Order: sequence, then structure tokens, then C-alpha cells
Amino acid sequence: VLCHSLTSMGYAASAAINGRNGLDWLAKHPTPSLILLDLMMPEMNGFEFLAALRGRAGGEQVPVVVVTAHDLTPEERDHLSTHVARVFDKEHLDSDALVAEMKRLLAAASAGEG
Repeated sequence: VLCHSLTSMGYAASAAINGRNGLDWLAKHPTPSLILLDLMMPEMNGFEFLAALRGRAGGEQVPVVVVTAHDLTPEERDHLSTHVARVFDKEHLDSDALVAEMKRLLAAASAGEG
């Protein structure tokens, strides 16, 4: 759904079925301008993916927006606050706010602000 939304707004978007697939995609493509990340994925969860992403050359600069149904602990929220641009709760998702945040981050990336 999110890929379709981005495509309909004129952005190129790709989806990965899990974290390992996402890392494989990153190894074969230019660094993306934005990553939308679900924390609850098979094979490699979002926290593991995020650690691997941030450990890659250029990966520390990619803005990440988390969209999750995972009930976050205070420690997880604290960890994410230093490693991602924003966290959205799927249960109470404000799609307008999500789209606005994606547009803001993509505009900043295209302007060279990271």
C-alpha cells in the first residue's frame, strides 16, 4: 500500500518482503532517499535491519520512517528516537501526517540536506 501511494505521487518505490531482502536490495541499488520500515518482519526484524543499515557505508544518512504495530517499550522508543526520523503507530496511523513526513524527508534528501 505504501509503495503504491509513493508511486502514485510520482516517486520510485520498491518493497522488500523482509529485512534480509531489504539488505540484498540495498547491495544492488543506489542508496535510497527514504526507507519506510516495519519493525515486525520475518527472518530479520526492523531493529536488526536498522543496525545493519546504519553500519553500511552511506546507510547512516538514509532517513528512516518506522510504521509499526509493535508495542514499543520505553527503551525501544528511546533507541529509535536516535536512529530514525519518525515512528508511526499502524493502529492510530494518520496517513496525512505520514505522507507529509515522507514528502518533507524526500524534499530534504533531494535538496542535499540528508
